[in-house]
Amino acid sequence: MLIQNETSESQLPIELENKEKQTTKGLSLAEFLVDRDPKRTPDKIVTIAYYFWKYESRAHFEKQDILLGFELAMEPLPKNLTRDLSWTKKIGWVAESPQSKYVYYLTQEGKTAVESRFPKTVIKKTTIASTS
Repeated sequence: MLIQNETSESQLPIELENKEKQTTKGLSLAEFLVDRDPKRTPDKIVTIAYYFWKYESRAHFEKQDILLGFELAMEPLPKNLTRDLSWTKKIGWVAESPQSKYVYYLTQEGKTAVESRFPKTVIKKTTIASTS
């Protein structure tokens, strides 16, 4: 007996369906990443956090939100997001919420980095030496 796939577009999770649509400002997350042109993973993490803050009015986010952001933007997932999120935190672009461990928020330095589109001076200042 042949079983047909009964999943339809209307059965997609509403959250994912809504997030794939463009924001009221006219830019999807993928378009916003193209516009800001982040190169390194911490640059992309802070750009996603900025997008959440600016266009979705979300002051806080978790690691899973960043993963979803990469997926929605059709970007390859980082190989070690825990390390890269730690790097982003160490350079001061995001901070951990004092109310809840593993909940983060965008800092003023992170906001400035995204708005300035990651000039070479910012990249140089935020490079961490390899330990290998």
